[in-house]
Amino acid sequence: MTDPLEHDPLAFAETTTPAYAAAFLAEDFAYEIVDDGVVLRGRCPRCRATVEANAFENVVVRKGAEGGSFVQGPHPIPVYCTCLLDHPGRPEGIEGCGAYWRITMNGQPT
Repeated sequence: MTDPLEHDPLAFAETTTPAYAAAFLAEDFAYEIVDDGVVLRGRCPRCRATVEANAFENVVVRKGAEGGSFVQGPHPIPVYCTCLLDHPGRPEGIEGCGAYWRITMNGQPT
């Protein structure tokens, strides 16, 4: 859990930069393999809160009326800040500070 003294209560803003993914993976990052995929844990690079994201080893990609197909190997995983700490201006029913980024699953997150 995030130490509230380390959390930066920035105003809510939907934002991303290429540096967010590297920062998420660099500090306090951990992952746990579970039955249906992987749980990723780390600090939000914007507000410093601890966040979790679920990732799946295989992804189903929908291809129109004929259904979907499995994609194996590297694929982007969206990660969003999901902290419940205060961020002024955050819309009702939304979690986090608004930061989002993508990491790639390739055996281990990169």
